[in-house]
Amino acid sequence: MIELKNISKSFKTPRGTFHALKNVSLQIPQGAIFGIIGTSGAGKSTLIRCVNLLERPDSGQVIVDDINLLELSAKELTLKRREIGMIFQHFNLLSSRTVYDNVAFSLELAGISKKEIKHRVEELLELVGLTEKRNDYPASLSGGQKQRVAIARTLANNPKVLLCDEATSALDPATTRSILNLIKNINNKLNITILLITHQMEVVRAICDTVAVISHGEVIEHGTLSEIFTSAKDPITQKFIASALHVDLPQFYADKLKTNWTADSNTLLQLEFTGKSTDEPLLTQAATRFGINASIVSAQTTYAGTTRLGILLVDLSGTTENQKLAIEYFKENHIKTQILGHV
Repeated sequence: MIELKNISKSFKTPRGTFHALKNVSLQIPQGAIFGIIGTSGAGKSTLIRCVNLLERPDSGQVIVDDINLLELSAKELTLKRREIGMIFQHFNLLSSRTVYDNVAFSLELAGISKKEIKHRVEELLELVGLTEKRNDYPASLSGGQKQRVAIARTLANNPKVLLCDEATSALDPATTRSILNLIKNINNKLNITILLITHQMEVVRAICDTVAVISHGEVIEHGTLSEIFTSAKDPITQKFIASALHVDLPQFYADKLKTNWTADSNTLLQLEFTGKSTDEPLLTQAATRFGINASIVSAQTTYAGTTRLGILLVDLSGTTENQKLAIEYFKENHIKTQILGHV
């Protein structure tokens, strides 16, 4: 559906030429939710703006629905852009127009009849859950409601592609989850191809099928959500994953944690489970086999696609030798094991 071939883009700055994108190539299939994650300045916003040619790349090809957009005339590009919707971090609603009129705006510009507009707007307001807000003005809406209006407005022209440029960054966590659920629902109901950029791994984990990690204008890692979460190789990707799957060390433990291993000390472990290891009673098996006790201090489990993930802080007690045997047992069973210290 979307194919980016060797996209490069640079900008002139007072300090010289800044290379925002360097030979980026990606393929996004029809109906997918594809996430692009990177830190600020990584090039992700430039990349998504190249898809609809709000930024024209210096070189490469932007192919949408088998058409190279760079080969289109200005008139042809204007028509093609109607098939590519875009939502932003800031909602850009017209403050003098009601919710209904904001959603209807692009349809009015396209010369659609009032009857057709009414049917389409009401359909979209129901889809985004704002039917009862149709006559309200943006000033009276919450941030999440404003973003729902912006999404409905973007969908008015029946786009084949939806570009999401940090669409949830200005929202609180609960509202972010509701907007992500809405985007997922739109993908399921309308089979729209969605390209989403973010700096939050939680957003990618929540709804994406496939993810690419971008750094300094280059794609450094790319794969299905499960592949990225279970087999990430680049330190930048691993850092993003850690931000989405973590547990906090209680202050009680932090205050008494020591580096040295003494004869009567317990070991505080961080254990990361993925895939099949999350379904195995490995703590129980280790306790039985090695005569140790494993008390769970803190835990989190979640899913990346269909892959179950878990992270535990465990207070391990027993003889020093048996603790070491248990730690090796965890590693042998493909559990990422880190000794945080001893108590």
